[in-house]
Amino acid sequence: MSYSNTYHLDCVDDIIDYNSGCCVSAEFGRVRSVAFIRKRYLQQILADPTNLTVWTTGLASGDIVILPLTSGKFDSGFPVKLKGFGRRLSTHGYRDMLLSFTIPAAKGNYEFFDDLDRRRDYVPAYRTGTLLHICDAAGDILTKENVEDDIESEITWGVDCTVRSKRIPIKIEASTLLSLFACDGITVPGGSGSGANCNIVSDFWITTPGTTEISGPSAIWGYDIADIDTILLLDKEGGGLKQVFAGTPGDGQYRHNKIANKVIFDPAVPFEASGGLGQPATINIVFYKKV
Repeated sequence: MSYSNTYHLDCVDDIIDYNSGCCVSAEFGRVRSVAFIRKRYLQQILADPTNLTVWTTGLASGDIVILPLTSGKFDSGFPVKLKGFGRRLSTHGYRDMLLSFTIPAAKGNYEFFDDLDRRRDYVPAYRTGTLLHICDAAGDILTKENVEDDIESEITWGVDCTVRSKRIPIKIEASTLLSLFACDGITVPGGSGSGANCNIVSDFWITTPGTTEISGPSAIWGYDIADIDTILLLDKEGGGLKQVFAGTPGDGQYRHNKIANKVIFDPAVPFEASGGLGQPATINIVFYKKV
């Protein structure tokens, strides 16, 4: 018979090291973005949480929803004290944690928020300054539409998500995933960012194995190649490619054909199914959209 390591009943366990340096980097607050992950897909995320392909695959399959622009806070609560055993006065069972945020009420999203508080299979994750915080249990979600008596105010949705778990959310560096959070956190040449100019968009196209070009609508945010005015960055499975403006692209290159509304790649290297997931390769494009 063995006991769970949830409780420390006078056992001699390894102590987690504390970083006692005087120059520990600060992490800045605000719940800036939120993701909801379906429980059935959570283990894929936790197994490789910084893998961009795992996230884009989940977005394409509908197992992940990302709300890129939010404003809110997270309260990890305190462990709930349960009945003690032996000489212990109590044991620490779980925490009731609260993720609370607001989001602009885009006209096309009313049905989404109206349905959100009926979901019982969404595990929340949220982004702060440089970290992504991922819960390990589904949340109890409540939504509220906020309409003020002010003709200059913007209608918002308020979301409260309560998570009951023995663990606080895990923390990972969000740098490899920032391109998923459209209109925020994208660095482009010259140091400007799409937080200041939402004509800059990041979107993802799923390739067809055996072909050497992409066209039409994306798999994630719904932009079309025809919406692209100027490509700023193009990334294929974690590797950046160089743009050429005439002729046939070679190895590690691509050309944006604005007349045919296609992005063309090296004809000698057709797309293959990617990595261990066996999914088609993913192309991430950061671009100025046509206005």
